[in-house]
Amino acid sequence: MAAECIDANTVTMWFDGELSPEERVSVQKHIHACDTCRTRFGELARVAAKTTDAAATVALRPPRKRLTVGQRIDRYAVLEWLGEGGMGVVYGAYDPKLERRVAIKVLRAETERDKDAERLLREAQSLARVSHPNVVAVYDVGEHEGHIFIAMEHVRGGTMAEWLRREKPPWRTILARYIDAARGLGAVHAAGIVHRDFKPNNVLFGDDGRVRVTDFGLARAITRPEEETSSIEGSWGGTPAYVSPEQLRRGAVDARGDQYSFCVALHEALHGELPVRGAGELAGTGVPARIRNALERGLSVDPAKRFESMDALVAELSRDRRALWLRSASVLAAAAGIAFGVVAYARAHQAIPAPCAGADRKLAGIWDEARKQPIRAAFMAVGRSYAGDAWNETERALDAYKARWVAMHTEICEATRVHGDQSEALMDLRIACLDARAREVRALTDVFASGNAKSIERSVQAVSALSRIDGCADVDAHRARVPAPSDPARRAELERLNTQVEQAEALARAEDIPAAEKTARPLIEPTRAAGDGSLEAKLHYILARAHSFRGEWALAEAEFFEATVAAERAFDELEKARAQAQLVYAISHQEGRAAEAERAGKLAGAILARLPKETGLRATLENNLGTIDERAGRYEESLEKYERALALREAETPDGYMVALGLANAANALMEMGQMPKALEYQRRAVDIYERRLGPHAPFLGMALSNMALSERSLRLLDDAERHVRRARDIYRDAYGAEHRQIWRTGGILADLLGDLGRYPEALAEAQNTLAMAERIAPQDRDMINALNSVATVYLRMGRYAEALEVEQRARALCERLGNPAHHTPDVLTLLGAAHLGLGQPRKALDPLERSHTLRVAAKPDASELAETRMLLARALWDAGVDRRRAVTLAEQVRDAYGAMPHYERERDAAVAWLESHARTIRN
Repeated sequence: MAAECIDANTVTMWFDGELSPEERVSVQKHIHACDTCRTRFGELARVAAKTTDAAATVALRPPRKRLTVGQRIDRYAVLEWLGEGGMGVVYGAYDPKLERRVAIKVLRAETERDKDAERLLREAQSLARVSHPNVVAVYDVGEHEGHIFIAMEHVRGGTMAEWLRREKPPWRTILARYIDAARGLGAVHAAGIVHRDFKPNNVLFGDDGRVRVTDFGLARAITRPEEETSSIEGSWGGTPAYVSPEQLRRGAVDARGDQYSFCVALHEALHGELPVRGAGELAGTGVPARIRNALERGLSVDPAKRFESMDALVAELSRDRRALWLRSASVLAAAAGIAFGVVAYARAHQAIPAPCAGADRKLAGIWDEARKQPIRAAFMAVGRSYAGDAWNETERALDAYKARWVAMHTEICEATRVHGDQSEALMDLRIACLDARAREVRALTDVFASGNAKSIERSVQAVSALSRIDGCADVDAHRARVPAPSDPARRAELERLNTQVEQAEALARAEDIPAAEKTARPLIEPTRAAGDGSLEAKLHYILARAHSFRGEWALAEAEFFEATVAAERAFDELEKARAQAQLVYAISHQEGRAAEAERAGKLAGAILARLPKETGLRATLENNLGTIDERAGRYEESLEKYERALALREAETPDGYMVALGLANAANALMEMGQMPKALEYQRRAVDIYERRLGPHAPFLGMALSNMALSERSLRLLDDAERHVRRARDIYRDAYGAEHRQIWRTGGILADLLGDLGRYPEALAEAQNTLAMAERIAPQDRDMINALNSVATVYLRMGRYAEALEVEQRARALCERLGNPAHHTPDVLTLLGAAHLGLGQPRKALDPLERSHTLRVAAKPDASELAETRMLLARALWDAGVDRRRAVTLAEQVRDAYGAMPHYERERDAAVAWLESHARTIRN
């Protein structure tokens, strides 16, 4: 073969590995001696490379076997196999020392057998000193089991070749990206290194939009040109379609060889084909002549005719862009004035996007203008008065959430890509956290788009329940969690389960508890089998909420406990804290278990101490601890905890939905303490927040107005109370139609108010209408007791005692069927006693009144309610002649209680008058 020139078939056989070792040596010797074949071999090799793209590296040997997940390369833990090329095998790995993900290339050179190994190791160390945004960072070099390895930056994305095939971008965009690559090559040259294998597959185009030159397996130092001709075997490795003529003929190769390779690659990208010969045949495809001329110069066969450096080539390529911009600016200036032309120039001349720009594009289809349109239509389709306000606030809240997401994504990216003060691995974990937040938004908006009226009514609350964005900044929490499995099948299964869990969570956030439970329950076993404790914890949490919703506190406790255990397995502190904080609430609602609830609260507090940024969860825990105190009658301690929870929520979102809930809780404690003016102040603040955030037609505003009316009634602000309760009822009617549970509740409050105002016929009509509605909607419901009580109260005020007694006997029977609910039975017993007294049956009144008194004292009720029951009991004792001294004592307690309460002068005066007329008898 040495006597003949090399044909295309031989070139193809060369790259396919079909030549014998003897034939390969013969070809190399012929190329070394024949100038014609050196040129022809380069041309034919470039054509063959279109289909083979093989690297001709003869002397380098592959590692003995592929490494598996978990094995080590020096200190690096192998996570996955990424690929294999002519120069080595690439693995994804984790650096435990610097806590970052890396790519490790194990070179196909054995340190014991390859005489060039020392050179490869030395020059890889030189590359590690190169720091440039357009060069893949080399972190470390070393030896592993006889092979050299290079630990590099792990880039998420693909190669330039893949980007070109996928996007088919315009020539200006191609040029901009390749100029970035040229800058990277220039930085490598400045460090004294020649790449020697530049091609589109050795340029990475990251997901962050940044171009990086990579794969320096053939790089050699410029300062040691004698090594370029040290041997025939393997001396001109690289991809022949791109290498320079001097590299093909084993001549001295310097930075101008990389320039030639760069121009071949850029020509191919701009024109869709490789140049056939070095110069002179560049077909025009819209690319300006200046660019073609620059490429022709860079493709000169004689290195001396090329640009003196990559920087000079970059300047020439960039100068054309500046000329184009200037010409555009001058035309615009002539048409519209110099000011507009300068703006156009500035816009055209803007830099290539920063490495971390464009985070908002990742939310395309999740929350953008196209996504908003069908969701807004779903809101409007429910046909309720609150829908427009709910949409406006939901859109505003999700826009704000998106803005925080984008800001956090940019911050996390810049910490690694720009500032270099965060590891790649930690960036990946925190970005994964943000990806999970984005999936939450998608799942929730899917619920909204379904048009469920209940979910749309609670939309603002649902958005406020989304996981906090700044939680993704918690470095310690991310480090602690169990990493995702590397096995593709397991990972795919977990992703499928995760999507379903997110759907269940979205339904729960939107208060569609039955649907959330139905979705979550079948997922428990598959998630447990998959071994993801975090997902399992979320499912148990949803089921616990469903039990809480139904008042099944023991079952809720069990599920919250299971959620805590599952989260502990996954080292997921956030899920563990969330479940433990609500476990406190479930235990506190079970009689006699306050001490256990407090111990659970201490554990929850310890967990939250490790999550200092989770102020919302801390507020939830404080609120739940306050509930323990309130149920135990420790109202001052309860108020302290409610106030702490309120302060935490106000610091986070001063006028947020959760602040209004916190105000309502604190107001309840204040009412129990008899501090009605301050309670009313808190309730007015809550009403203001609801109205501003949810709109004037929101059902939650109706609830806040009803609660405020109760306080105003206690303060004898009866006109205000009537106005507010009527407005609440109008809100409920607009939201729910003519009949609804909330409408009959407000009807009962209004009937009581009208009775206070002495408008008994109106009060009776209101109470009877309320009772009829309750009987139609839920005749066996606890709220039915309140409806019966309202009717009986009006009858008592009108002196219609027999009718009052008949109604309360129905209420008593319902209480017994429902297990004597704590907040209803004392009221029923008091009214029964009052009816018997009115009928002149004091002995029949004694039993229900004594029982009511005992229950009220044990429960530490509202002072006015206890005073009312005591006064009736005093009268029954006196009239029955059973224990008149005790009757007087009770009446004195009533007098003092009413005397301590503002606006109860009439009741105090009545107690004083009774004492004056009856205590005299005792004294006499």
